[in-house]
Amino acid sequence: MSDEKIMLTTASVERQSIESLKDVGPLELEKAGLRDVALSDLVAEPIVALGSLRYDVDPLSDLRRKQGGVGNSHLTFDQILEWWRYRTRYEPRLVVPPPSRARTVLVGTVMLPHSRSMLEGALTDFLTGTEWNYRSGIAEQIADSLVADLALRLFEAGHGAVLPLTDGNLNALIEGALGRVARSENGAGGFWSRKSWAFLAGARAADEGFGMQFGRHRAIIAQRDGELWSGPLRNFVIFDDGAQPAAEDGVASIDGERIEWLRELAEGKTSHPDRLCLWAEGCRDCIDACPSGAMTISHRAMLKAGKGKPAAFPQTTCCTYRGGDQGVFGIYKRCACGRCYAACVMRSTRPGQSGQD
Repeated sequence: MSDEKIMLTTASVERQSIESLKDVGPLELEKAGLRDVALSDLVAEPIVALGSLRYDVDPLSDLRRKQGGVGNSHLTFDQILEWWRYRTRYEPRLVVPPPSRARTVLVGTVMLPHSRSMLEGALTDFLTGTEWNYRSGIAEQIADSLVADLALRLFEAGHGAVLPLTDGNLNALIEGALGRVARSENGAGGFWSRKSWAFLAGARAADEGFGMQFGRHRAIIAQRDGELWSGPLRNFVIFDDGAQPAAEDGVASIDGERIEWLRELAEGKTSHPDRLCLWAEGCRDCIDACPSGAMTISHRAMLKAGKGKPAAFPQTTCCTYRGGDQGVFGIYKRCACGRCYAACVMRSTRPGQSGQD
């Protein structure tokens, strides 16, 4: 483990996430039988976003049902703490104890970007015996292990009650707080939207590099060093008894002013100088790449919708194509689809340049 003192700044946590990746990445590759595969062939270095808010604030309430896809119904912080305390009561071996009370929360998002070669595979090897599906699944497992390791590092650095929202923790939390039926019918994403929290904490203005934002395809894309990235997202939460949310370097304060700015950014239909997605400027990369037609339907719905009105994404069209006995997954067992966001992040156009009609 690194000897660096971990501060609750974006830069410091991001450096620690890179160290976590170095530790857990090779182990996950070995478990998957990919001993001869370099970690860099699957993923790039993590990108981190941090946002702080008051414990009693529901930042998604004002952003629900917007055209950017923000604001799925979600677990409350009360429910998270109640589940955490229950687990600790019956499983005292848990390393990180929950807080006795909390007044502020810091929500962290870690993106583990797919490598360029992985994204090229999503576009070029879609139905030709590709390893995309298998390797993207391994990337998800690495992201889970990474955020668990990172949370432990933060706890050991003295940052208190840190809970990693891995797939396992999130599913157990939903089942414990809301019941098994709710989890099976709606999935984890219906109760805790990793993409929405990435947007809340990670979106930045153009002069700050744009950060993490929604694309028209509803995946989260991030810009780093002039390049676009996308990949698995994981969250961790830190509960604190402080009266005010932390306002360290790079930590977004999720308050009324920011929510208003995010609302404008999420609207999507008109141009916005701080928006990373170029759909409103004429870019159609994700639409052209979509094999199911879901993006075309979404595109037409968006054009018909009035300003500020939601345009529903045809999730059924997308999922039916990819899953089930009649879908591509049912025919090609090793086939997954990430073409929309792969085309987006591999595009040659960038904010400030013209998109293509």
